[in-house]
Amino acid sequence: MKYRGPAMVAALGIVFGWLIWEFSLTFTGLVEPWDSKGHYYWWALFLSGVVASLPSPRWFWCAAMGVCLGQSAYLMANATGPLWPLGLGFGALFSGVAMFGGWCVFLIARLLRKGRGESK
Repeated sequence: MKYRGPAMVAALGIVFGWLIWEFSLTFTGLVEPWDSKGHYYWWALFLSGVVASLPSPRWFWCAAMGVCLGQSAYLMANATGPLWPLGLGFGALFSGVAMFGGWCVFLIARLLRKGRGESK
Protein backbone atom coordinates (compact mmCIF):
# COMPACT_ATOMS: atom_id res chain seq x y z
CA MET A 1 0.00 0.00 0.00
CA LYS A 2 3.02 2.28 0.02
CA TYR A 3 2.42 3.39 -3.57
CA ARG A 4 -1.27 4.10 -3.16
CA GLY A 5 -0.62 7.85 -3.21
CA PRO A 6 0.96 8.14 -6.66
CA ALA A 7 -1.49 5.70 -8.21
CA MET A 8 -4.47 7.63 -6.87
CA VAL A 9 -3.02 10.98 -7.94
CA ALA A 10 -2.28 9.67 -11.45
CA ALA A 11 -5.71 8.06 -11.77
CA LEU A 12 -7.43 11.30 -10.79
CA GLY A 13 -5.26 13.16 -13.30
CA ILE A 14 -6.28 10.75 -16.06
CA VAL A 15 -9.96 11.20 -15.26
CA PHE A 16 -9.68 14.98 -15.16
CA GLY A 17 -7.64 15.08 -18.37
CA TRP A 18 -10.39 13.13 -20.14
CA LEU A 19 -13.15 15.28 -18.62
CA ILE A 20 -11.53 18.53 -19.77
CA TRP A 21 -12.05 17.42 -23.35
CA GLU A 22 -15.36 15.70 -22.71
CA PHE A 23 -16.96 18.91 -21.41
CA SER A 24 -15.24 21.32 -23.78
CA LEU A 25 -18.18 21.41 -26.19
CA THR A 26 -20.60 21.93 -23.30
CA PHE A 27 -18.70 24.83 -21.71
CA THR A 28 -17.10 26.51 -24.74
CA GLY A 29 -19.14 25.41 -27.73
CA LEU A 30 -15.95 24.10 -29.34
CA VAL A 31 -14.62 20.57 -29.58
CA GLU A 32 -11.02 21.58 -28.83
CA PRO A 33 -10.74 23.42 -25.52
CA TRP A 34 -7.72 25.49 -26.50
CA ASP A 35 -9.71 27.08 -29.34
CA SER A 36 -12.09 28.84 -26.96
CA LYS A 37 -11.86 32.59 -26.47
CA GLY A 38 -12.22 32.25 -22.70
CA HIS A 39 -9.91 30.72 -20.14
CA TYR A 40 -11.76 27.41 -19.78
CA TYR A 41 -8.81 25.24 -20.83
CA TRP A 42 -6.21 26.96 -18.67
CA TRP A 43 -8.37 26.98 -15.54
CA ALA A 44 -9.47 23.38 -16.16
CA LEU A 45 -5.83 22.27 -16.43
CA PHE A 46 -4.78 24.21 -13.34
CA LEU A 47 -7.70 22.97 -11.23
CA SER A 48 -7.17 19.41 -12.46
CA GLY A 49 -3.60 19.54 -11.18
CA VAL A 50 -4.75 21.01 -7.87
CA VAL A 51 -7.58 18.56 -7.19
CA ALA A 52 -5.69 15.49 -8.40
CA SER A 53 -2.74 16.39 -6.13
CA LEU A 54 -4.79 16.87 -2.97
CA PRO A 55 -4.80 13.20 -1.86
CA SER A 56 -1.00 13.10 -1.85
CA PRO A 57 0.71 16.43 -2.65
CA ARG A 58 4.15 14.84 -2.64
CA TRP A 59 3.25 13.09 -5.92
CA PHE A 60 2.00 16.22 -7.70
CA TRP A 61 3.96 15.39 -10.84
CA CYS A 62 1.86 12.21 -11.20
CA ALA A 63 -1.20 14.46 -11.53
CA ALA A 64 0.34 16.26 -14.50
CA MET A 65 1.32 12.96 -16.11
CA GLY A 66 -2.20 11.68 -15.55
CA VAL A 67 -3.77 14.80 -17.08
CA CYS A 68 -1.50 14.38 -20.09
CA LEU A 69 -2.46 10.71 -20.43
CA GLY A 70 -6.15 11.47 -20.01
CA GLN A 71 -6.06 14.13 -22.71
CA SER A 72 -4.08 11.84 -25.00
CA ALA A 73 -6.51 8.97 -24.46
CA TYR A 74 -9.45 11.23 -25.31
CA LEU A 75 -7.75 12.53 -28.44
CA MET A 76 -6.84 9.05 -29.65
CA ALA A 77 -10.30 7.67 -28.93
CA ASN A 78 -12.03 10.56 -30.69
CA ALA A 79 -9.56 11.45 -33.45
CA THR A 80 -11.39 12.92 -36.42
CA GLY A 81 -8.74 14.60 -38.52
CA PRO A 82 -5.15 14.27 -39.66
CA LEU A 83 -3.80 16.73 -37.07
CA TRP A 84 -4.49 14.68 -33.95
CA PRO A 85 -0.77 13.86 -33.45
CA LEU A 86 -0.12 17.61 -33.28
CA GLY A 87 -2.89 17.79 -30.67
CA LEU A 88 -1.09 15.17 -28.60
CA GLY A 89 2.01 17.35 -28.57
CA PHE A 90 0.08 20.46 -27.58
CA GLY A 91 -1.79 18.51 -24.88
CA ALA A 92 1.50 17.28 -23.44
CA LEU A 93 2.98 20.77 -23.50
CA PHE A 94 -0.07 22.40 -21.93
CA SER A 95 -0.15 19.79 -19.16
CA GLY A 96 2.56 21.92 -17.61
CA VAL A 97 -0.29 24.09 -16.32
CA ALA A 98 -1.59 21.06 -14.40
CA MET A 99 1.95 20.52 -13.09
CA PHE A 100 1.96 24.10 -11.82
CA GLY A 101 -1.38 23.55 -10.06
CA GLY A 102 -0.08 20.42 -8.38
CA TRP A 103 3.15 22.16 -7.43
CA CYS A 104 1.13 24.90 -5.72
CA VAL A 105 -0.63 22.24 -3.64
CA PHE A 106 2.74 20.67 -2.79
CA LEU A 107 4.17 24.01 -1.63
CA ILE A 108 1.15 24.85 0.49
CA ALA A 109 1.19 21.38 2.09
CA ARG A 110 4.89 21.76 2.80
CA LEU A 111 4.40 25.17 4.39
CA LEU A 112 1.58 23.83 6.54
CA ARG A 113 3.76 20.93 7.71
CA LYS A 114 6.59 23.34 8.56
CA GLY A 115 4.18 25.53 10.49
CA ARG A 116 3.12 22.55 12.60
CA GLY A 117 6.73 21.54 13.21
CA GLU A 118 6.58 18.31 11.19
CA SER A 119 9.78 17.35 9.49
CA LYS A 120 8.35 15.05 6.82
